[in-house]
Amino acid sequence: MAMTAPKVVRSMCPMNCHPTFCGMLVEVEGGWLKTVSGDKDNPDSQGFLCVRGRATSEIFGNRRQSVCLGSPHRRWRF
Repeated sequence: MAMTAPKVVRSMCPMNCHPTFCGMLVEVEGGWLKTVSGDKDNPDSQGFLCVRGRATSEIFGNRRQSVCLGSPHRRWRF
């Protein structure tokens, strides 16, 4: 599988913490999540990203879980 150039995508934190809806900048390479950071241009969170939002890369970026962005989630079988 050929790797594509990294791309930064503006998104929202999937954790849905209230009352703040944190904006995220997500770096994606080859369909896989590489890094996440707070979006300073988001008027609500102003670059802040809580510990749950920062952990998103550990959840969705874990190749052992076979989670690829843009495809259905599959359970990892040992």
